[in-house]
Amino acid sequence: MGLPTASVLRLATDATRTLTGLAGGADGRLLCIVNAGNNGILLANEDTNSVSANRFSIGANLTIAAGQSVMLLYDAIAARWRALSAGAAGGGAGEGPQVETKAGWNIDGVEIRVILDCGAGFIDWRGWYQNAGA
Repeated sequence: MGLPTASVLRLATDATRTLTGLAGGADGRLLCIVNAGNNGILLANEDTNSVSANRFSIGANLTIAAGQSVMLLYDAIAARWRALSAGAAGGGAGEGPQVETKAGWNIDGVEIRVILDCGAGFIDWRGWYQNAGA
């Protein structure tokens, strides 16, 4: 599995880093970027250091602080990544995947649940569009 098929990117850097774009955009693709490190990750708005179709169209530069995440949608008509949410720290359960187990009477064994809360929330309605269909 690589970037073209990933739905979550969990990133940690040794210093504040700038992303000018992401390859692998496909119409309607959702991608959650989780900052699992201690340094900020800056998404650069319309940065010409990336190929046009890989750029972010998010209105202004966006910093993903440590422990926060952003949900992106690829808009093939505009050929840009758009932010659907930003700065979400999750549901308060902590950073990264949360694992819960339960020994119960419903099964013979242990139930395991893994939750990765990307904190999706609207920041700009223009990231959404309606497909007229085929």
